[in-house]
Amino acid sequence: MGLYDNVEETYLYVTDHLSRRGLAYVHFMDQTSRGSSSIPLDFLHKLRNHFLGTLVLASSKTQDRVEQFLNDGLIDIAAFGEPFIANLDLVERLRNGCPLLKPDRALYCDRGAQGYTDYSAYSIN
Repeated sequence: MGLYDNVEETYLYVTDHLSRRGLAYVHFMDQTSRGSSSIPLDFLHKLRNHFLGTLVLASSKTQDRVEQFLNDGLIDIAAFGEPFIANLDLVERLRNGCPLLKPDRALYCDRGAQGYTDYSAYSIN
């Protein structure tokens, strides 16, 4: 959802109630890859204090930023959707610090293989 008045209060209220009900996890997405503003760091701290379950963040953040979120305990799991489309070897790329290919959204939901199976693996020489 986009920004609106009282967005922070709304999400903290919701996560309080989800936490009280013992929900196992909340999966949310930073929409910066879609042109929205990034989730503020202070909000992540507040969210972590309001929700006692597992927090999963999907985003276009850099590997360093995701690792910092994990190390700081702000999130429990980093989810990757779009990066896996263009980087079938994503785990190896992240492990070795290799650059990531950018997925071509113009090809999403096309019935052909182009854009899904034709991205190349990174070659370390």
